[in-house]
Amino acid sequence: MRPVIGLRRTTSNVVVHIPHAGLLLPRRLRLPTIADLDDETHLMADLQVDLVADALDTAITTTGGTPPNRVTNTVSRLVMDPERFDGPDEEMDAVGMGIIYTHTHDGRPLYDPPLTPAETEQRKHAYYQPYGEAFADLVDDVLAHHDRCLIIDLHSYATEPLPFERHPADRRPPVCLGHEPYHAPNTLPLAATLKTAGFATTTNEPYSGSYVPARHWRTNPRVRSVMVEIRKDQYLHPDTSTRPAQILALGQALAAWLSMAP
Repeated sequence: MRPVIGLRRTTSNVVVHIPHAGLLLPRRLRLPTIADLDDETHLMADLQVDLVADALDTAITTTGGTPPNRVTNTVSRLVMDPERFDGPDEEMDAVGMGIIYTHTHDGRPLYDPPLTPAETEQRKHAYYQPYGEAFADLVDDVLAHHDRCLIIDLHSYATEPLPFERHPADRRPPVCLGHEPYHAPNTLPLAATLKTAGFATTTNEPYSGSYVPARHWRTNPRVRSVMVEIRKDQYLHPDTSTRPAQILALGQALAAWLSMAP
């Protein structure tokens, strides 16, 4: 069985998280029964956003720096979404997009018959829990060596609101910077470097917050986290082919911010 989590360890105090770019649907699971499964998988993925992380690596190593650690979810978010809360605080449960998705982006059931409670718990045990533990272990290692850890939670989002979105009236800038107060780094210099590179930003709009492993969530202020949500048209053409110059500029802007030692 292929691992759920892809880990690259370096000596950096930074971790880049790529939770939603995966397309893998493990064949050992009961797969969704919708006819347009491939289309749904691709629509819900942060397609090729990992190329921005690669551009960040290049910008850092070109100047002699150490590239960040990287954590990648290898499976589709239709299988397991590592960023969801396991409890009543998860607002996406209301649209069938909690840890284990039960509905499509437009509200159709993914499974016929629906997943049983036992199947849902088995998937949490097999995918969600090991992912969170492996990520937390990596953060602990970073803290042990640096006494601080910065997570860059890398995403992309649609140009126009999709039906499942909880805040469709919010602004949709080229880049949304999300964080929550307890774990927030200083994002003003990041917004400035992105603006200089041609990417206007908002804070916590249309998406808010940023991933921190449950082990450290609101208990360890040495762990900081910022979500970088890139509007898809900023790095992809409508046919989902890439815009290399834009990807390079995004990676360089992130590297410039990190060079300021946030």
